[in-house]
Amino acid sequence: MSRNSSNQYGRAAVLAVEILTKHPAQHPKDAWSKAMKEVTDSKESQIKSCPKSAFLGLCEEGFVKGIPKGKYTKSAKNKKYAVRIAEYIHIHPMDEYDKNELWSYAIKDEVSSQKQDQQIVGVVLAIKNSGLLNNLK
Repeated sequence: MSRNSSNQYGRAAVLAVEILTKHPAQHPKDAWSKAMKEVTDSKESQIKSCPKSAFLGLCEEGFVKGIPKGKYTKSAKNKKYAVRIAEYIHIHPMDEYDKNELWSYAIKDEVSSQKQDQQIVGVVLAIKNSGLLNNLK
């Protein structure tokens, strides 16, 4: 596995869950940081906040198997986007999803539809594709 492939954030999300499964007392934010250091050497990627906030938002709301609900992020927007995508996946179960369609659904009430997906969709899909997405509905 290349340390700098395109879905490094999705891989980090799955790895962070593995870390939390082995070390349940660890904070999800710390597990994310540790996972990002495993998947990339890029400091810029390691500190990118949008995918991290998406992961933490899913954890916070109980969408990630094995991670208890809690207070993990201050980012309301990125959390909202990730949760909307997870809800869409539960409402419309499929084997594959169009990333643009998921992102459009996530930002459906935004004033500017020019907002770009900052790897949030990739994080949610990686968790889903790894069988780690809880169905809360």
